[in-house]
Amino acid sequence: MIRQAKNYIQKQKKKYLLWTIVWGLLMASVFAIGILVTKNRGNYFTLVAGLLILPMAINFTRLTSFIRFKDGQESDAKLLEGMKGSYILFHSAIIPDTRTTVLFEHIVVTARSIYFLTTRKEIVAKNKEWIKQRLMAKGLEEKALHFVCLNESNTLKNTVNKMEKDACYTGENLENYAHIIQGMLM
Repeated sequence: MIRQAKNYIQKQKKKYLLWTIVWGLLMASVFAIGILVTKNRGNYFTLVAGLLILPMAINFTRLTSFIRFKDGQESDAKLLEGMKGSYILFHSAIIPDTRTTVLFEHIVVTARSIYFLTTRKEIVAKNKEWIKQRLMAKGLEEKALHFVCLNESNTLKNTVNKMEKDACYTGENLENYAHIIQGMLM
């Protein structure tokens, strides 16, 4: 089951850009109407336009938080979506923390394990420990957490074969693990 689409980040960027523009135009329109009607800047329309800047600012802030990330490769996403067994798949998983914000191209949750897949080795090296600590504090065992750096020697096809073996098992942990991961994502 796919919980987060393969083009999730692109969709979020478009959505927040659209809403930033909509709220900005609405704010500017109310302000302009106020000046045209009263021939003065000091009116209630200006006050309402000032309040309308808040939703515009919220959407702009969300846009800027997504702007530095990009979705993983579509070919990798299709390969993961074609896996056999019971699993939950998160594409373009962004995990925020007070120190940093991390992008894993894919997170695969099975009843036995959670696989964090990325193509950047430095993400695993820098963030593996705090993610482990955070998940172990929520009751997960360390042996259930797998951080996989996809490169030439460790291809996605080999990793998919390993994950399919885990996906053969079913259990209540699948939904519990997925719920924990869902709560961590941005």
